[in-house]
Amino acid sequence: MEGIAFGDLYPDFTKHNTVILGISRDSIQSHQCFREKYEFPFELLSDTEEKVCQLFGVIKTKNMFGKLLLGIDRATFLIDSQGILRQ
Repeated sequence: MEGIAFGDLYPDFTKHNTVILGISRDSIQSHQCFREKYEFPFELLSDTEEKVCQLFGVIKTKNMFGKLLLGIDRATFLIDSQGILRQ
């Protein structure tokens, strides 16, 4: 749902010289299918080795049907044009 909202607002973001990137541990092929299915106008990046996920601290313990496992805590980050994390 969040990706769809970002897609809907994509023209507004580009007017403000803003780049949107989605990233997850899924494969490039999986991202291509997902991007096509939802017609996302922005790129989806693959982090199968979890390097970026670890840098941003989004790997969290989750409880799925009584089992604890590591998963991604969905988050949005704002990085300015100088590469500074703002929010």
